[in-house]
Amino acid sequence: MTGLSSPTQVSSWSGNPCILVAAERGLRAITRYEITCAGEDPEEPSADEDLVVDLHSKAFLPNSIQEQAGVTGFAFDPRFAIGSTHRFIYVTYTRASDFKLVVERYTIKPGMIKATPSTAVLLYESQAVANTIHGAGQLHFDTRPIVSGSGPILYIPRGDNANNFDCCGARLAQMMTTNVGKLLALDVDASPNPTATPTILALGLRNPWGTSVDRGDAAGQGRGDVSMGDVGHQITGSVLQWLPTSPLTNYGWPWREGDSALTDNAAPELRNASCFLDSSCGAPNPLPLIAVPWEVHSDNPTFPDVLIGGCVYRNSEVTALQHRYVYATAQTVGLYWLNPVSGSALERVPFAQATTAAWQSAGQTIHAIGQDEAGEILVVRVQPSLPVTAPNGDIFRITP
Repeated sequence: MTGLSSPTQVSSWSGNPCILVAAERGLRAITRYEITCAGEDPEEPSADEDLVVDLHSKAFLPNSIQEQAGVTGFAFDPRFAIGSTHRFIYVTYTRASDFKLVVERYTIKPGMIKATPSTAVLLYESQAVANTIHGAGQLHFDTRPIVSGSGPILYIPRGDNANNFDCCGARLAQMMTTNVGKLLALDVDASPNPTATPTILALGLRNPWGTSVDRGDAAGQGRGDVSMGDVGHQITGSVLQWLPTSPLTNYGWPWREGDSALTDNAAPELRNASCFLDSSCGAPNPLPLIAVPWEVHSDNPTFPDVLIGGCVYRNSEVTALQHRYVYATAQTVGLYWLNPVSGSALERVPFAQATTAAWQSAGQTIHAIGQDEAGEILVVRVQPSLPVTAPNGDIFRITP
């Protein structure tokens, strides 16, 4: 599928694999597209129902692909396709009026594809003003059964508030008084209260661009595990994992990245004394507990790259990827996999298709990885030299 405007997240319409849905920053909207799907009868849209949620009057419009803010993510309520009482879609975007990251819920009435604007409910807004660089914002629900007495749990990843490695902004990732640089959890059935603080599950994140929740294998192994691709500083990125059984987890940013302490050469902006002692940024924190990531990425020492988080593939169609965590690098247009059971000791393995000319055409970069209704992997590519609003994005499905 081609011609999308700076897409950042893609998946299927809940209950209908013949419709793909995308968050398009260039359109400031959540959009839908019918695709060829054997054996299925997709719903017939009306002339204006390509926009599922229209946010152009609310959302920030980035000036370039490198500005990672705007409309970045969405998720269908896990009960969406069951009956008519929970036909909700949740969206996240950077609000243009104050640069705060918000999460809203919209209702899509039975028989309709477009959300009703008047049903918008604000569920969350950030405590700190978000910048236009670290705007992580894909949305995913917990894939485990809903616990009695509570609602579905929505995961909200948040980047730090550092612009060009600003000390104060980066240090907010270590402070429990703010939600920046954190992995958050929100019970969507709780009474909406935008001033309430969601549960902080993990801290010390720089910019988790690419988050997913494992669907689990046939025996349920891995179900509910959260994986994040933290883009990293300069040429280093981390594939991080948070388990539902984990206590509060600290990934260490900005004092550590991955499993190593930052060095003066790697990040002189963050190793100076003011980063630790500047009272305007808050009191110094103790040396944080470090969670070992699956991998620390440093692919090309002479050319900065960006790690794009992916997902664990639980299907059998692409045999080489079964039960592997698939992720990517952006500028070098590489797809890789890791064994989530083996952990960080396993060397990452390039996926052969990533080296073909078709994957590297026209100077595009990999911008996101998603999954369709069936669990097959979707790869989002964009052309960074084109304007954000241009038809610069493509979506491909990985096939054998």
